[in-house]
Formats: sequence, C-alpha cells, structure tokens
Amino acid sequence: MKSQKPKSPKALASLGLRKDAEGVRIFIKGFHEGVVMKKAILLFSFVLIFNSGIYAQEVIENPEKPLSKNAGRVLNLEEVFRITDESGDFYFSFPLNLKEDSEGNLFIIDENQFLKFSADGKYLKNLFIKGQGPGEIATRNHSGLSYFILKDDIFLYDRSGNKIIHMDGEGNLIEEIKLKITRLNEIFGPGDKEFIFLKESRIDRGKSGFQDVDMSIIAVSKDGSSSKNVLATLRSQ
Repeated sequence: MKSQKPKSPKALASLGLRKDAEGVRIFIKGFHEGVVMKKAILLFSFVLIFNSGIYAQEVIENPEKPLSKNAGRVLNLEEVFRITDESGDFYFSFPLNLKEDSEGNLFIIDENQFLKFSADGKYLKNLFIKGQGPGEIATRNHSGLSYFILKDDIFLYDRSGNKIIHMDGEGNLIEEIKLKITRLNEIFGPGDKEFIFLKESRIDRGKSGFQDVDMSIIAVSKDGSSSKNVLATLRSQ
C-alpha cells in the first residue's frame, strides 16, 4: 500500500486543524499509525482467508443418479406429515426417543415433556408430571429419561428418581417400581422375568484425555429388588 504525503499546514488549516509544527507532527503520527493499522488489518484478513482455505472441508454433492450401475436400491423419501410446535401447546427443545404404540400413536421425550401425538401427528397431551410423588418425574434433564412400550402400556425409567413408572397410554399410573440398584443409564425393554438396562461406568471428570467407559447389560427383577449382569464390559473410548 502506498502511503500518502501529509498535508501542508495551509491544507491543515483549511480542514480546521492547527497550523503549527506540533499540529503537523500530531497529524503525521496519526497518519502513520493509521497506515500501520490498515496494514495489520489486511495481514490479519489474509491469514484468516488463507487458513480457511487450508482447513475448510470439501463439500461433496451426491449426483441425482448413482455413479455405479449396481448401486442397489434407491430410496425416495416422501413426507407423510409434519409435526411442529407452532400451535404453542408444546415446544420442541431436544426431542428424542420417538416410539409408536399398536394404534400408531407417537411418543416423544423432550425437556420437561413426554409428548403424545395421534397417528396423523396431531398433538394429544403431555404425560410429564414433575415432582417426587407416585407417578411423578424427578429427572430434570430429558436425557435421564428412557422408556419402552409393551401392550400399549408405558414403562418409563426416571433416572433421578431411580424408579420405573408403569402407566397406561393416557398417562394414568398403574404401578411404580423402586429400584435397589443405582446409576443405570437406560431401560431397553422387558426380559422374561426382568427389565433390561444399560449401565455405564462413571467418568473421572477431573482427569484429562481419553478414558475407557465400561458398559454392561443389566437385568433387574420386576420388583426392582435384585439385579444381575447379562453381558458385562463392552468397552468404548
């Protein structure tokens, strides 16, 4: 970048600036700092552009037709219906764990919500009741909830409450099962005479770097009083 010649005292006067030598020195000093600053900004911008060119991921666009002649079957997705929270009756924050009962009703867990929808996606009700009492859910984090549906009954595992809430499809409490074993992660479903859970070992949050996490499949008796390992030590990192 070419630097410009500082203006003369006469030219400075026309701009309303001081004519004396001190004023000229102040102007030159400010002009020099401005040129240096512009150069620094340009250099910083160049570094950003250069780095983004190096670390940017390549965008891969799949062709409309598979390149291989033996690509196998092609799935064409077609929207059947859409569920949105625009009505204000509920809200989506972190929806997960979508399941369906025998009538096609849909259930979704979200933050402080256990939502039920009809088979065509119409909102029906929120089965989530927060609290510590029978049939109430103590877990604050939605990731601490898991469930399965059996014969249109719902078995919801409340991790913070360390219990299984057995309810019907309308959310009416049938039974509450307190568990003796603690720190279970997720309920999968029923066994012959027990409930099947996933349990993970705890992570040392004060330790940096990768840690091994031991995962076990646990069978818990239907009354919650006893448990046993079904498959022990599946290790992930």
